[in-house]
Amino acid sequence: MPYNIKELLKLPDEEKIAIADLLYSSVNDDDFDEDEETKPWYEDEEFVKELDKELEAWEKGESEGYTIEEVKNFMEDFKAKYRTK
Repeated sequence: MPYNIKELLKLPDEEKIAIADLLYSSVNDDDFDEDEETKPWYEDEEFVKELDKELEAWEKGESEGYTIEEVKNFMEDFKAKYRTK
């Protein structure tokens, strides 16, 4: 399932931020405590390091990734599930 990072980089900033927020929240949903203050994903050094590692693996051909359509479908599915909570 390869994705083209160039396609993702061409998205408007708002969509890039929405994708990043969805990805960040999807990996942290289990740890979410409503009373706990959360910082934006881009200030979470550990998360940003993990993203950098994922990108590096993709650039080296060690990871296949996803198509832009798969990411959009994931976002739509996530939104639908989020609305039902």
